[in-house]
Amino acid sequence: GSDFDGITSRLELRDAAGLHRLTDRMLKAGFTKDQVEKFSHENAERVFREILTDRSEPLQDVY
Repeated sequence: GSDFDGITSRLELRDAAGLHRLTDRMLKAGFTKDQVEKFSHENAERVFREILTDRSEPLQDVY
């Protein structure tokens, strides 16, 4: 994930709008498209699906 809130950085990735640079460089470095997609979003989507669908009771709002 990305958490750019409250950091000071001289890196090329100053905020989430620059994440495409990271994925582009990963592809150029030899990562497969499948690996990059898992890194960028698919693994998080999988976890959300597992958490939200493997419940015997409906989700309750917690406030």
